[in-house]
Amino acid sequence: MKMKKLIGFLALLSLFTLTGCDKLKNNNESYPNSGITGGTDDVTPTEAKDTKEEAPEVTTNALSVSAVDSGTVEINGNVYTILSAGEYDVTGELSDGSIVINVEDGEVILNLNGVNITSTTTAPINVISASNVEISAKKGTDNYITDSRTTALDDDPTAAIYSTCDLKIKGKGNLYVFGNYNNGIHSKNDLDVKNLNLQVNAINNALKGNDSVTIDTANITAISTVGDGIKTTNSDISSKGNQRGNITILGDAKVDIYACCDGIDAAYNVSILADDSGLEPTINIYTSSYSSYSNDSPSSIANSQVLYLKLASGYYSTSYSYYAYCYNTDDKENGDFIKLSYYQTQSSNMGFGGRSQSTYYYLKGDIDTSKYTGVQIYMFEASATPSTTTYFAASTGQAINSTKDMLTVTSVSTSTKKIGVDWSSYQAQSSQTGFPGMPGGMQDGNSDKTSYSTKGIKCDNEINIIAGNITIKAYDDGIHATSNVTLENGELSLGNVNISGGVITIASKDDGIHADNTLAVNGGTITIATAYEGFEGNIVEINGGNNSVYATDDGINASTAIKINGGTSVILVASGDTDAIDANGTYTQTGGVVVSMNLSNQGMATALDTDSRATISGGTFLAFGNLETTPTLSNVKATTKSLSLNSNTYELSYNGDVIVTFTTKTNYSKFYLAGSSGEYKIGSNTINL
Repeated sequence: MKMKKLIGFLALLSLFTLTGCDKLKNNNESYPNSGITGGTDDVTPTEAKDTKEEAPEVTTNALSVSAVDSGTVEINGNVYTILSAGEYDVTGELSDGSIVINVEDGEVILNLNGVNITSTTTAPINVISASNVEISAKKGTDNYITDSRTTALDDDPTAAIYSTCDLKIKGKGNLYVFGNYNNGIHSKNDLDVKNLNLQVNAINNALKGNDSVTIDTANITAISTVGDGIKTTNSDISSKGNQRGNITILGDAKVDIYACCDGIDAAYNVSILADDSGLEPTINIYTSSYSSYSNDSPSSIANSQVLYLKLASGYYSTSYSYYAYCYNTDDKENGDFIKLSYYQTQSSNMGFGGRSQSTYYYLKGDIDTSKYTGVQIYMFEASATPSTTTYFAASTGQAINSTKDMLTVTSVSTSTKKIGVDWSSYQAQSSQTGFPGMPGGMQDGNSDKTSYSTKGIKCDNEINIIAGNITIKAYDDGIHATSNVTLENGELSLGNVNISGGVITIASKDDGIHADNTLAVNGGTITIATAYEGFEGNIVEINGGNNSVYATDDGINASTAIKINGGTSVILVASGDTDAIDANGTYTQTGGVVVSMNLSNQGMATALDTDSRATISGGTFLAFGNLETTPTLSNVKATTKSLSLNSNTYELSYNGDVIVTFTTKTNYSKFYLAGSSGEYKIGSNTINL
């Protein structure tokens, strides 16, 4: 990415300041179910343990770069240039200098044996050319690489450690990288990290490999103050036939990510798995306000922003134009009109079952906040010339808001020629809510969500979690796969999430796990500690695993179908217009155990709601709360009974065997049970089917 483009991106982030992100609402409602013992939505920022804030001061300017066997090193002032392939030992300190690798062909190995390099002019380690480069932090050594630049040209290296070829970082020592200008470690090709203890602090992305990032049995702390933790960007096919854009974490890796934006952002797939020895990774991800390091004011951020204008359908017409009049309060007469151009249309489904719809139009324009302190919205006839004296309607002047980026039009009066506006935050989302032809749809639940992505794990194709211990606290979706993106390989992205193992715990301000296409749970233990919607997808299919979900809206939501074929799923949702299970198409259960609970026993709250049929032909289904849809039964029996069930933890047994343990947080007076013939017990209550 060119530096000017990067600065533009960072400048955009400066508008959507983290002060706005910090407006998290502390939900004190407990989140009970079989996998959750109780608690609240903890939004206290998390800080990394045992990390270094900066490198030690360079006290001696004495660096040694020497070939182990044979090689060529050219020294020009504080620049050490390696000109031939081979292995090199590096020791000592270097103030305001760099190691440059410029080899026509062949591998270069750098052995770091206690190194401290800083630079204010370029990347401290800059690989211009080589077949591939390996950087090894040797056992028992501490090594520091610090990029202290404040400006750069378009073609300058974009990281503290930068490589134009495949880059491997390894060793049994410690490596500390401080990307105080842009990225921490960046390879334009593949980036592999193995074995070593690595801490990366970066303004932008901590670890970036354009083609891929692979982490194997390493101990990593990745900190980004305005960017992503781990990132890939390419999604084409290499000349060797390899798919680019993958992020893979495996083996006995421990990865802690603190990111202002996405924790993991893959241009293609994300894979988390055990190695051949069965060792599994441990991954902890904290995004946006959950990270103590999220920052909106690094030195490289410019003073520009995008202003959005949100209009209900009644206030939008192509016969009229909207302008932002930008000015300084001490010289309001000499302001500038900036046209707000059409950006997108969004439809949101409201009310029961998503049967009514509201449409909003979004306009936007660029504003340089270094020049203006105030803004006023004007509405003109489309053919009119903008003027502060002749107009259709206008708002009062507004101080430019440092924490909000959108003005919502609340009223337009033709008699008084006044526009009512309120500051709010733009929510980045698809202009299409749900899938074509499907009612309801998948919606954003975090009304304070920033316009840039702050997801835990995100990809543009498919996420595959096979093993690992994963904890995510995300201001946006915990896990998210996007579909229908045109990839550089010419295909449309799948948008699938596949989970077959591991232990996953998620606290999200939006969806716990979201798949634009199919969310398939085949195994593992998943706990959605809190989320707006727990599991969400076009299709949600549960074939196994131990799943616990607490959500403030829908526990499991699907645009087309929910399929339960196995596993154990305990779902609880908050009171209100909420559904523990909400299928905007069909619900089908052929096996498994489902306990579906709504904290409310009345009104719009349900334990099961479908827009089409619900069918149960196997497994066990226990519901507390209203059933908007009564299932059609095949090969199973069902009953609805009154009982007195207080807030407590209960076992559901079948023919003497406990099949699930669940916790209620309110009193219930009735339940619905469907399952095979036999004797069931809920606490002291016996039910025969």
